[in-house]
Amino acid sequence: MSRAPSEEIEQRRSYREGWKALSELILSGQSFSGEERHCAFLNNRDGTFSTISAVSGFDFPDDGRALGRVDWDFDGDLDFWTSNRTAPRVRFLRNDYPGAADFVAFRLVGTSSNRDGIGARVSIEYSDGSGPAQRQWRTLRAGEGFLAQSTKWLHFGLGEGEFSDGVELSVRWPDGENESFGRVKPGAFYRLVQGLGRADRVKTRSIEQVSAVVAAETTIPRPPSGSRIRLTSNIP
Repeated sequence: MSRAPSEEIEQRRSYREGWKALSELILSGQSFSGEERHCAFLNNRDGTFSTISAVSGFDFPDDGRALGRVDWDFDGDLDFWTSNRTAPRVRFLRNDYPGAADFVAFRLVGTSSNRDGIGARVSIEYSDGSGPAQRQWRTLRAGEGFLAQSTKWLHFGLGEGEFSDGVELSVRWPDGENESFGRVKPGAFYRLVQGLGRADRVKTRSIEQVSAVVAAETTIPRPPSGSRIRLTSNIP
């Protein structure tokens, strides 16, 4: 695809021809992403990443668009919702991690700043009992990626270890205020209200209430035969 054209007539012609070629491919049932499968990468925590696309089960042939992260069944690990241009339009990927890794998650409520705490930065410090203290940060955003919004719960994976001292917690709110919330126990969900200085544990739904999802086999959809959406006017 050519870059957006300037004032030169030749560039505008090349730009239109690129869009025309792409439209013809899409209308014939071809993939917008060239049949590229979804990718997943594992952070090796040494400045490098390893591809785990196949072993994670994430390498679908879908023509993917949006990805949202959420602990849908409140079991301490993150699940995924994805949307696609092609069928299936929506996928739910439930993470059934079998390990013993711990976590902690927070939901923010702003008072002097915006109600949802969008823009707040949460910092935690903890030790797993086998080494020096570790720190993690998360910033709450109103949107992530392409046409996507992940959960407003800020989720922190702690790994395996003994967290007898708990997790030291602080928040920098969008209005610039820094607030300490003391220490909390891992393995739970907490509500943080700006100005209260304490973390209130949240009672979540049971896994049985939200896990009644039937696994489906992956099938590659057939290209559409002739159905399409006609625009009322051409895109300039």
